[in-house]
Amino acid sequence: MKLKKAMLFAAGLGERMRPLTLNNPKPLLPLGPRPIIDYSLFYLKNFGIEEVVINLFYLGEKIEQHCGDGKNYGLKISYSKETELLGTGGGLKKAEAFFKNEETFVTMNSDTLINCDLSQVMELHAEQKSPATLVVAPWQEGYTRLQVANNRLLDVKQGEHLFTGLMILSPKIFEPLPEKKSNLILDGVVPLMQTVKSITAFAHEGYWRDIGTLESYQRAQEEWAASHHNRLV
Repeated sequence: MKLKKAMLFAAGLGERMRPLTLNNPKPLLPLGPRPIIDYSLFYLKNFGIEEVVINLFYLGEKIEQHCGDGKNYGLKISYSKETELLGTGGGLKKAEAFFKNEETFVTMNSDTLINCDLSQVMELHAEQKSPATLVVAPWQEGYTRLQVANNRLLDVKQGEHLFTGLMILSPKIFEPLPEKKSNLILDGVVPLMQTVKSITAFAHEGYWRDIGTLESYQRAQEEWAASHHNRLV
């Protein structure tokens, strides 16, 4: 299975990161020598992704100015500009045309640091023939609980795992998504669970950091300093 395209979510307001995000979008906050978003883009490139669409809303022009056409990453980058904040579900739905004729594609958050082997996720996704494969990690306080067993997502809002923001999808995900603000898991994956045999879950036990708060940003900076950056690129 060849994955060529991905969507990177970067439209959020970053409200929990204020005052750092008053003049800069969260994806452009520095981590080591680069803005946070660069690590997501290089991660996708390292696993063979060729084209990425980034959704934009809050201070989106700054993200577009920084990332450009993607040549500095070895990628082709395009943009889906939102006039109102659409969430992960609505944002993906708006970019549906970008994935025309693609059998599979990746979605990822622009504020996620992870060292998951995406090639292993691809193998599991192909083996299970599922319309969606979520990369999950052990649950942490503050995140929605997911129930996972035997490489399957069983339930949302209970269990001992969380969603890392990284996922492989098929075009079936577009069927339940409304053309308005929505959540990719609650309004996309959960309805799919009612109509397909199973949704796949890949349990990642390595490094993962969601930079959503000032505290998590500080932790990411400390982890960066301790690891000399090699683990995160």
